[in-house]
Amino acid sequence: MEGLRSAAINGSGGNLTGFMPADENTIFKVLTGFSCVIMLIGIPGNLLVIASVIINKELRSAPNFLVLSLSICDLLFVSIPVPVHTYTYSTGHPPAPKTCWAIGFITNWLLASSVLSTGAIAINRYIAIVLKSKYHQISDQRAVAVICICVFLVPFLILSPTLFDDSLGNFGFESWDRNCGWAGNGILRLVIIGVVSIFPVVFMTLCYIRIVLYVIASRKRVGVIGQATTSRAARNTETRMTLMLAMVYIVYLVTTLPSLLVNGIAQAGVFVPDWVHVISFTFVWMSSAANPVVYGLVNKKYRDAYKSVARKINSFTFKRTQSESLDMNTQ
Repeated sequence: MEGLRSAAINGSGGNLTGFMPADENTIFKVLTGFSCVIMLIGIPGNLLVIASVIINKELRSAPNFLVLSLSICDLLFVSIPVPVHTYTYSTGHPPAPKTCWAIGFITNWLLASSVLSTGAIAINRYIAIVLKSKYHQISDQRAVAVICICVFLVPFLILSPTLFDDSLGNFGFESWDRNCGWAGNGILRLVIIGVVSIFPVVFMTLCYIRIVLYVIASRKRVGVIGQATTSRAARNTETRMTLMLAMVYIVYLVTTLPSLLVNGIAQAGVFVPDWVHVISFTFVWMSSAANPVVYGLVNKKYRDAYKSVARKINSFTFKRTQSESLDMNTQ
């Protein structure tokens, strides 16, 4: 099973001593419904974020471009692997072997990219607040472009040896959890777990702890966050941005920690039922749908951008309907 943000919840070797309860079909029906909700929220939500950052000039900044990168990753994830996983949850039938291999590869690739994007956001906030004098070095367009490329390229390069050597890592269908994921325990699986799962959690936690301590140690939090700015409006914008990106990290932790905990317990030799593994893994997907909601709830600029995009869509739809009506009347 996928071992990225879910920390390879199948790390217990498939939990061969585990079991599914007698009503396992009920569990998979619930997971199917949950996955459908994730797609219904995640696909339009991330499309809305992408359109907002591209169209709205006020959102064209380094942290927002990192958010754009994360949204692209989340959109691809809820559009490609999640529908296939939802199908296997609902039917129990595996897709074609090559398709299942590709879905396993793409799932791990996109989850890893999502984690690295979240980590890049944490680094951005750390430098913006704690190392303000160096912030300009990572906020120019070239630096942001390199970071965005790397968050997609690095996981792909790590996984690419599986294209040529099955002994390093392989993907396939696991009937016990109805999923296309890691088949066996190759060396790349362990590398992926460490590089894009455990290490980012520790690193991001330390970054945000340092940010909180730095702010608490200051007499005026807003003054610290906006020290490099010259206006109250700019300071407020920086404060809202930091709060929004901190919430992204919290969502990441909430959706990831259950699978990390379950995997850790299983690796320690404690019995964990298979259905707990499956549920904790599926829960990881939730952040792909939750992030666009967080942006809108926490940051007013994103709410305004969402409304602007919605108005443009409504205006385009209305004009198109009018045009079609005129064409029909003409005929």
